[in-house]
Amino acid sequence: MRKLMIAGNWKMNKTYTEGVVLAQGLADALKDAEVKVDVVVCPPTVDLKGVSEVIDQASAPFALGAQNVYFEESGAFTGETAPNMLEAVGAKYCIIGHSERRGYFGETDEDINKKAKVLMAHGIVPISCCGEPLEVREAGKHVEFVVDQIKKDTEGLEIAKKYNLVSAAGTLDGTQAKTLRLSDGTSVKMRIAGFRQDERADGSGKAGTTLIADSTVGERAVSDSGNADWGSSTLRSWLNDEFASELPDEVASKIVEVNKTTTRATDMSSQETTADKVWIISYSELVGTLDSGSYRYSIYTPEGAQYKLFADLGCTWGANSEHYKVAGGIGRWWLRSPDPLDASCHIAPNNENGAPGYARNCAVSSGVGVVPAFCL
Repeated sequence: MRKLMIAGNWKMNKTYTEGVVLAQGLADALKDAEVKVDVVVCPPTVDLKGVSEVIDQASAPFALGAQNVYFEESGAFTGETAPNMLEAVGAKYCIIGHSERRGYFGETDEDINKKAKVLMAHGIVPISCCGEPLEVREAGKHVEFVVDQIKKDTEGLEIAKKYNLVSAAGTLDGTQAKTLRLSDGTSVKMRIAGFRQDERADGSGKAGTTLIADSTVGERAVSDSGNADWGSSTLRSWLNDEFASELPDEVASKIVEVNKTTTRATDMSSQETTADKVWIISYSELVGTLDSGSYRYSIYTPEGAQYKLFADLGCTWGANSEHYKVAGGIGRWWLRSPDPLDASCHIAPNNENGAPGYARNCAVSSGVGVVPAFCL
């Protein structure tokens, strides 16, 4: 389970002296305490230096955060604070996109985008705020509104930090997830697998966030008729049609069709690219790069880079792992990859021992589950 963080935003309160006194009091109060969360204090800009000195001198168990930053490194920007100035006084975090900044000062998602990038370039973690107005919530459009903010605000990891979807270190561990209620009455928990990794099928650039289920959603063959390329497989058709139609409307409307590259089962020397709304991940997207120790090393062609979730969890091709197991009670789960050792089979990790490299005949319709993925 990821470590939680508590950040105190002092807003426009406390003079320099009052801020130092408050910080010292907090340091004294926590001196012998067992602090099980990350603690951050965010005083006004004029208090940062004094509070930073308290933290250093008292070895305080909390970090320093700022309340705002400007996205330029220097220049004629009266009243603003550059990121290197925050870095110089010891700020490790910075609040951006607060509703008060958006509402009173007209900051936009694009402004927050620039701020997140410049902070991270200086090693400062953005604490990026998001949310919807009351009227949006009451209209039931809150998910759509927040997803739109995600797309506009930042790229890649910055998106995750804005929504606290990764740890302060920027990692994924599988707990960053959302449970979706399907139209057939069942539920599926979708884990965040990565950010801006998949290419949009329309050629407009990277999609935002990739999600993968933490359980199977049923048992199906990859291809009912036997050996078939992913593009013509019955499983791909089912995922993009029937399963996609079962997703909540507010999610389905935001799914981005992306390009997926897959080795052809009918010609293992070539690959195809398909435009998919929903898919299953490939062997390389799960285990990463193979090395010479793998018996598939010289014959397997990668079908996409390893997703951040599995990279952060330390998953490799050469070791069994609990992270290769999914819920649902089915013994195996399909990957998109035909097995280069036998094109009639697809690679299917073993839920019993967490081995990622098992394979099953692609026409098998029982004992192998489907773990869907999609992009927003």
